[in-house]
Amino acid sequence: MPWTHYLHQRHRPVHLRYWEVPAAYSTLDLAAAIVIVKHGNAIASQHRKRTSFVSRLTSFIHAPSVSWVKSMNAIERHAELTYAETLFEEAILGIVYSGDWLQFIKEALHMRTCVQTYRLLWKYIQTMDDEAVAAAKDPHDSDIDNDFRSGVYLGVGLTHILLSLLPKSI
Repeated sequence: MPWTHYLHQRHRPVHLRYWEVPAAYSTLDLAAAIVIVKHGNAIASQHRKRTSFVSRLTSFIHAPSVSWVKSMNAIERHAELTYAETLFEEAILGIVYSGDWLQFIKEALHMRTCVQTYRLLWKYIQTMDDEAVAAAKDPHDSDIDNDFRSGVYLGVGLTHILLSLLPKSI
């Protein structure tokens, strides 16, 4: 399998290309970054836990629970985190690149999904840490690796910063 199909190896160039764009601000760079981010999103989607059609429909009303994240293996949790990261990057790039209202609404819905995913992963980390404290172990659950934990912390922080920058009324 070529290296472009592995989750973490493919996501590294996505981040590099994403952070190069504000420096150049060329439409060609934006378009290339969007293509790379979409490919990274597709790779993450391949590794995410599959959901049924009914659960996808009900997710518009009720967000998935922490038990759903608990049922994932480590690769699926990392894929969920990577999916949220690439969705965040795609939304920001799409808003900057397009400039029309229809694209803005589409990317706002992507941001909503991204924020919900980060909140769910944050609740998962808090729940697992609370269970570790209740079991008189460490204050942090040792089963959650530091890469996943720091990725969730970064994502939650970035979404909170972005949401705080929005005007009170749009």
